[in-house]
Amino acid sequence: VDTIVKSDIKNLIRNEFNYQVIFYNPWLSSSMPTVATGSTRSNSGSATAGSMARFGLYNNRLYTVSNSDLKVFNVTQATQPAFVRTVSLGAGDIETIFPYRTQLFIGSATGMHIYDATNPDQPTRLSLFTHARACDPVIADGDFAYVTLKGGGFCGGNSNQMDVINIQDL
Repeated sequence: VDTIVKSDIKNLIRNEFNYQVIFYNPWLSSSMPTVATGSTRSNSGSATAGSMARFGLYNNRLYTVSNSDLKVFNVTQATQPAFVRTVSLGAGDIETIFPYRTQLFIGSATGMHIYDATNPDQPTRLSLFTHARACDPVIADGDFAYVTLKGGGFCGGNSNQMDVINIQDL
């Protein structure tokens, strides 16, 4: 780890960019009073995210998702992350993000959004795969993206399935 910037989340929500709060989930605030907002850097400028991640690192850019948008931060200088832009995803049900190759795979309760991050500061929409309403973690590996659906609970729906999508031609 090169740098970790630690912030007290309870007093910093007033303005997320002035206080370096990069990700905040109010559902978790009672069990997570502090948050690490630095980055782990490698020579490649990228890192591996999990299927439930709400942020991912690619090409020295930190991408975070909220319910309806994607935020881009330049983390070339880990101690001074710089906000670049907000990209509207046009949905109010965004759940996860998974950077893979030069794409960002974004899971929502109703589908998987695929964005091109060839220009890391300006992700552009490539495609959208829709499905029945359900919780939707997404990962990609090789020539395939894997969308796992879990119905019930706060996500609604009743589908429990895995969709395998060929992404070879992206």
